[in-house]
Amino acid sequence: MQRRIENLNISIHIKLPPSILSCKTLKVLKLKGITVYDLSHHQVNFPVLKTLHLKWVFFQRHRNVAKILSGCPILEELQTKHLSVVSIDSLVPKKELEGLLPNLIKARISDDYIIPIMFVYNVESLCMQLFSPYINTYL
Repeated sequence: MQRRIENLNISIHIKLPPSILSCKTLKVLKLKGITVYDLSHHQVNFPVLKTLHLKWVFFQRHRNVAKILSGCPILEELQTKHLSVVSIDSLVPKKELEGLLPNLIKARISDDYIIPIMFVYNVESLCMQLFSPYINTYL
């Protein structure tokens, strides 16, 4: 982070290092196989982040998802696949989610049921692939 990194791709099964959460130079962040524990004592600040990809990311609480996304004020591209939340008792009220990601242009949500539709309802390009085991087909 001290080297003013702009593009970071982490693809190993580790706990998310808190130092990443306030990297003011990141423009692209791709996380795969990461576990995100309690963020209540950490500030999330990605002032220039434009691209965020999350694949096989495990969140301890639903509030952690919202906190990370709210720390990305100019995010333009969001891709998620196989996100999960361990504790379902931490749902975020709808009024706290309104207005997040105002600059989002492109979203690709795959096999992910924890990203609220209000995050991606006004994007220019939206691809949602949600697999339902009851229908056995993509919606």
